[in-house]
Amino acid sequence: MSAKKMGASSHLTARKRAVLELDGTLELGHRVKLEIRNADDVRTIEVKANLPPNPDLASTLHRHWQESYRGVESVYRLTPKQIVLGLHPEQRLEQCHQSAQQLREQLQQWLDSDSFREIDRRLHRAASQNDEIDFLIRTNDPQLQKLPWHLWNYIQDQSTDAAFSSIESEPPLDVTASHHNSKVRILAILGHSAGIDVEVDRQLLEHLPNAEVEFLVEAKPEEIGDRIWEQAWDIVFFAGHSETEGDGGRIYINPTDSITVDRLWHGLRKAVERGLKIAIFNSCDGLGLVQQLDDTQIPCLVVMRELVPDRIAQAFLKYFLQSFSGGESFSRSIREARARLEILDEKFPCASWLPAVFQHPGIVPPTWEELRGVRKIRWRSIVGFAAVGLAGSLILFSGIAPHLAARANRSAIGYHQNGQLLTAHLLYRLAGWLNPQKGIYHYNLGYLCDETGDVECALSAHRTAALRGAPEGYAEAARLSIVRGDLHGALNSVSRCLDDPKYPGVRVSCLKNLGWIRYEQGYYAEAERIFREALSIEPDSPHASCLLAHTLEALDRPQEARTVWTQFLELHHTTPKVPELGTCILDAHSRLGHTTR
Repeated sequence: MSAKKMGASSHLTARKRAVLELDGTLELGHRVKLEIRNADDVRTIEVKANLPPNPDLASTLHRHWQESYRGVESVYRLTPKQIVLGLHPEQRLEQCHQSAQQLREQLQQWLDSDSFREIDRRLHRAASQNDEIDFLIRTNDPQLQKLPWHLWNYIQDQSTDAAFSSIESEPPLDVTASHHNSKVRILAILGHSAGIDVEVDRQLLEHLPNAEVEFLVEAKPEEIGDRIWEQAWDIVFFAGHSETEGDGGRIYINPTDSITVDRLWHGLRKAVERGLKIAIFNSCDGLGLVQQLDDTQIPCLVVMRELVPDRIAQAFLKYFLQSFSGGESFSRSIREARARLEILDEKFPCASWLPAVFQHPGIVPPTWEELRGVRKIRWRSIVGFAAVGLAGSLILFSGIAPHLAARANRSAIGYHQNGQLLTAHLLYRLAGWLNPQKGIYHYNLGYLCDETGDVECALSAHRTAALRGAPEGYAEAARLSIVRGDLHGALNSVSRCLDDPKYPGVRVSCLKNLGWIRYEQGYYAEAERIFREALSIEPDSPHASCLLAHTLEALDRPQEARTVWTQFLELHHTTPKVPELGTCILDAHSRLGHTTR
């Protein structure tokens, strides 16, 4: 059986996406899952591993930010309420640099753990020089958000940047139609500026190409609320003072007023519904802001991890906007801005560590040009499905259909992941109807039908997907045919699949299914040869290992079979949630004499 895949949002780009989910804490360890999706929205890799407990790293992380970093007077953008300085400024700088180096070394050692190396290996194997990879870390551990992930060897090798998201997330918000004036609309809130120079931020924004910027300078709370509510914005920007307060954040908007972020919650949520894509808080100590803004579902949120020197805040904004408005992707623009800050690390320790990006997992960040030409579609009611059907002929000839299909597919994925299967089913079908030549839409429908036990629907959808250019469909169609006992139909699908597999993982699935057919036909020697060929390409294919063990038993080679059963149970992504693997797991425990619950 091939690894089951479900396409994620690619925002109509040709970029890959890697999602690393870490569930746990530094003190107790993390369960890790890696998922990589290709440019066609197909999940090509899923690997499970773990990271060991590391209380020393947690302690070093806390000391670095709270003691060494905050002990450097020059990093303060807010006047400290209480500070005791016992060292010369140069000594404090050196202490902070040493602390940063210790944290970096401990992070690298942790990520080099034996139990995590398979993740690193698969990430590097999936990459190529021509790929641009969006890298997302999904975690609920606030400590992980403070780590300098951009220093991980893999991130540096890929010239990308790591964004964060919580493990639990809702589907992207319904978005209503917005402006169509070919300019990026920016609301710039310049807050209380005592001791900092927000005029530089203003000048940078005023000179952006193809942008329409409205400034609110030291405004009253009601003015800010009205502007966010009344108009549609692509980007909301804040410069000024802010701080973490308890479990939330506070921003200082003028010399006499400050507001907690929860007072802006409804306005920002409305802004997202109207098309807000990016929010930038170029101010101090922004992780507290994130805690309160998470459920506003802002697609991309940029904050500063800690107190940020004025010069660093201005430099980051300048470098990021130059790159982003110049045509680079969002993640690469963040990466380039961070890299350019490194030259300032000597005088301003950890300057390049400060920017942190938080991103909705269901949305790939837009480019500057996409912000200029956004076409925002509303998917609030599935009742609209019938209306879309009646207007279908007009849509198809208007050139909008492919865009609508992509939106329907992305919405379906969100509903699917949240268990709203009927809605997901309708939207997958809508996507396939609007753009019938896009194989991935049919493939996703087949995956859902298979998940719900509708074999006929799954088989039909996977065959259609294969004919529309998604060879993974042949692999799934072959698997379903074998399960039904239709070996002739399965062999036909496998033959087509092996003619032109686009990805190594697909070839492995096709070979495994061919070996499965030969096993069912009683050609055990041929089946063994095929299974070993599949495993030479992907050694950790669990179902191929299971079937090889059965084949060795049929060839009366029990000791070899026992070795393969043992190896099978050690694979990270052997899971009973996949029906065939559930049976394999029971067989393995039975052969090895284990007791199971």
